[in-house]
Amino acid sequence: MKLKVAQDSSPKLVHEYSIYWAISELPGIPRVYWYGREGPYHVLVLDHLSSTFEAIVRTSTLNTSAVFTYAMQMVSLFLPYNLCFCLFLSKLLILESLHNRHYVHLDVKPNNFMLGVGKLSNQVFLIDFGLAQLFRNLATHSHIRKSDGSRIIGTICYLLINRHLELTPSRCDDLESLMYAIVYLVKGSLPWQGIVIQPCQVHQDKVLRVKQATTVKALCKGIPQPFVEFVEHVQSLGLWDKPDYKCLRSILKKCAPPQTLPNSQTDTSLMRCSQVIICT
Repeated sequence: MKLKVAQDSSPKLVHEYSIYWAISELPGIPRVYWYGREGPYHVLVLDHLSSTFEAIVRTSTLNTSAVFTYAMQMVSLFLPYNLCFCLFLSKLLILESLHNRHYVHLDVKPNNFMLGVGKLSNQVFLIDFGLAQLFRNLATHSHIRKSDGSRIIGTICYLLINRHLELTPSRCDDLESLMYAIVYLVKGSLPWQGIVIQPCQVHQDKVLRVKQATTVKALCKGIPQPFVEFVEHVQSLGLWDKPDYKCLRSILKKCAPPQTLPNSQTDTSLMRCSQVIICT
């Protein structure tokens, strides 16, 4: 449940509710049950979920294989390993499904991925659509071009370089932010996280310079080698390009051989864990 003080003349929850209503049947998206005013608050009622990935890494340790197993769910529907492997590969991805509905999230980060509860305790959900927006026209499917100098939105640490430069939002925003989130979950930090907080624009400019100077090799050091392909594909995308979701899904799978997660059902016939080469 989310609450906002009702005195807000333009509550963000109204916008977020409309997004959830449009996409709540998609895999990995919480269901929305009710939106309205209760006393001094605007209230949004959603599925009950467990911990965010930010909370998990602050209180416990996720090994590399677990991170990539969960990362596959960050872009795909969770299916137990005892289901047909071909069925797993044929399912739409969470982000692909969202993009196919013409929306971009624009705030992909560990705090906005949560685990479910009960039987869904190993399923990942994407939350917080307060910044989400249409990236293309619903009728023509042509990209919506924002005016130059559009306001920077999102969390600076996970922000796409193009958004630092105030370019038009696109699908690659979500994928580059996901890329940074995965690096953070595996390594515990990002190269630009040590920058001392200063007045907003100064801080943003310093973070941008470090992101631009960070090589793929440096970013991926200590991460399974196939992830370099993920980074290179995402960074190769032009503003209007459609990502190759199937390729990205297969790369993440190479980074995380099937493993047993807490409370998950594992089919031993699919537990063929190949060697994972780490970038050095």
